[in-house]
Amino acid sequence: KVDFASLLKYELDRGRIAGELYMYEKGMSPKQALGNWALDVEIKQALANGWKASSESINSYVGSIMDRLNNLIGQTRV
Repeated sequence: KVDFASLLKYELDRGRIAGELYMYEKGMSPKQALGNWALDVEIKQALANGWKASSESINSYVGSIMDRLNNLIGQTRV
């Protein structure tokens, strides 16, 4: 049995969501990425140079996603 947090960590560990994690680690919001070609180039360059997120960043990112999901679930309960 796999829970969502474990699945997300697995994907992040393998770099499948590297762009989002790069922005998270740098403190950028997803809104900053919209139409930002320079950021796209920066992320691609960082990945090409071997950038990999730290395990602390991965755990923090997963925690923030899980908090948001739990808040949404809590708001939809009757």
